[in-house]
Amino acid sequence: MSETFHMASLAEWSPLRGRLRAGGWVVDIWHEPVHPGAVSFDDYLVTTLPGGRLRLAAIDAAVNEAAGLRGRLWGHQATGEVRAQLRHVPTLTGALARAHHNLFDASRPPMFNPMAACMAVDLDLEQPSGDFAQAGDCEVWVRDAAGWHNRTTPALASEASRAWRAWLAANPGVSPARRWRAQAHLLGDPAAWTCPAVGAFDQITPQVGVFADVEEVVVTSDGARLTRRALERGLRPHLEDSLQRTPPDHPHPWPHGDLAVLHARYQPQDDPQH
Repeated sequence: MSETFHMASLAEWSPLRGRLRAGGWVVDIWHEPVHPGAVSFDDYLVTTLPGGRLRLAAIDAAVNEAAGLRGRLWGHQATGEVRAQLRHVPTLTGALARAHHNLFDASRPPMFNPMAACMAVDLDLEQPSGDFAQAGDCEVWVRDAAGWHNRTTPALASEASRAWRAWLAANPGVSPARRWRAQAHLLGDPAAWTCPAVGAFDQITPQVGVFADVEEVVVTSDGARLTRRALERGLRPHLEDSLQRTPPDHPHPWPHGDLAVLHARYQPQDDPQH
């Protein structure tokens, strides 16, 4: 990790997070498994790259419960592959394409490859600007002078999203393996997705975008369930509260999915306000 990073004293923070500085950005990190004692299949990346860039990513591996232990190993494989490529490939889309190439196997049925959703962001170390690439249902939010904006593309097409929500509502408390089989049946068609995860289908079509003049950037896996209102209230209170509450439509008995959240604030060190 770059020498520009300085971890704050862990005594200042809850066990969920740490803090570091890179260039003009201060980054807070949250990482939490789905329930106490569980192994998290979400991951995060914070690293500097040549050209004065700070790369952040939330990575959300799919754990194929129908495949048993092999499916869990696929989750680790997908997370590690995406993270490794993002550490070394200069462009975001190039990194996701290389990870996809290494994960996808056309001989397997749809949704039975190691795969991971990802939101990856490159920030200019010295300017409040950057670009992002999205594959799957991870999110990016930015705050500028007008407030918070969700720059995320819905990962599922609207009809597929309605069908999946209806199935979850009609089948509460099902086993993880049955839920996975239903997901593969309902969502195992590339047409169901506007932005599929890395490794899911034969083609990867990441959504990309740019932003400038921002004050904050939040990159998160889907377990955080962010809203504009929650971010206006404050990210930390929202996350700490959401760890205790289970939404009515949540498919698991635990309050949240695995969490990987990166919160970057632009605070130049020579700014007298900071």
